[in-house]
Amino acid sequence: MKYKIHEQAEDPKDIVIEKTGHKIHFTMREVEKTQKINKDNKINIEAKMKMEKAKMDNIERNHEFVKEMSEQDLHTVYMYFEAKKIVEMAEAKIEEFEKNEKELEKELKDIAKQIPTLNETKEDTKTEDKGE
Repeated sequence: MKYKIHEQAEDPKDIVIEKTGHKIHFTMREVEKTQKINKDNKINIEAKMKMEKAKMDNIERNHEFVKEMSEQDLHTVYMYFEAKKIVEMAEAKIEEFEKNEKELEKELKDIAKQIPTLNETKEDTKTEDKGE
């Protein structure tokens, strides 16, 4: 690869550099930004990995059988656990919807008793308007 200045700038970090072999234009500021992003991402991943390793160690210490499970069994248990949580959440939501439906039905009956004109259909209203 060969490098040459493509475009001058006052600040050397803003000079656009041309890389030949295939052309790519970039600045040293962009390189520094990429380096910082990579460094920050690496730090974040390392911290998350450390936390997850501690979690694994804790589980292995308290539930030694997991060390003997195959990858397939671990994956199967994980999938089952995820599905179970979704089903439990859905069942609770459905129960909540059914409760709300019953309350709404009761409320509609109370409204119908107190405001009978809401029970009239459009046909009833048309008949009354014509005087029939």
